[in-house]
Amino acid sequence: MWSLGLLALLMLSTLISCGTFQTSFEVQSAMPEREFTEVPGYVIAENAILLGYTVSELQVSPGGELDIELHWELDEAPVYPYTVAIRLVGARGAPPVWQHSDPSIRWTEGYQVTHHQLRFPSQIDPGNYGVEVWLQHPETGVREPVVAPDGPVVDRVVPLMTLRVTDESPQDETPRAAPDIVPLSTSVFTATNTTK
Repeated sequence: MWSLGLLALLMLSTLISCGTFQTSFEVQSAMPEREFTEVPGYVIAENAILLGYTVSELQVSPGGELDIELHWELDEAPVYPYTVAIRLVGARGAPPVWQHSDPSIRWTEGYQVTHHQLRFPSQIDPGNYGVEVWLQHPETGVREPVVAPDGPVVDRVVPLMTLRVTDESPQDETPRAAPDIVPLSTSVFTATNTTK
C-alpha cells in the first residue's frame, strides 16, 4: 500500500510545473537495528547468548564513570533472575582490581539489552585493563557455566574488551600490573527488556 502512495507522490511532483512545490519523505523501519560490537557467540547459563556490547568510551579516569550496554538473546526465560557481574583485571586470569554486580534482572525470552552504569574508585592505577562479564546465581553467587565457540570456559567469565584507565598526565604509557583488589563500588542499574 505504501508503495502506491510513494508512486503517487513521485507522479505528482513531475506534474507540478510552478516550481514552488516540493515534497520530501523518509521511510524508517518499525524496529531499527541496534548497532553494537559483536562478541564470538558465548552461551551463558545454557540459554543466554551474549551477542555483543556498546560502550560510551574506551578510556576513563580513576574515579570516573562508564556506561555499558550488553546485548543478549535468550531461547527462553531462565528459571532464576541471574545477576550480571562485571570486573576489571590487569591480565587474563589475574585477580580483579575492581568488581561490580547489578541487582537481579527480569529476564525475558528473546532479544534483550541490559544497561550498566559503572563507577570506578579513584584508587585504580592508570593502565590497560580487561573487562570481563559473567552471570551468577542471585542467591548463591555461583557463576553460571560459560561455553565459547571452542568449548567450555573454565573460569566462567567472558572477556569483553580492553579499557584504558588514564590520569591524563604525560606519564609512561606502559600498562601496569593490577594492584590489590579495592572495595566494591556503588553502582546504578537499569534494564530494558524487548522481545522479538
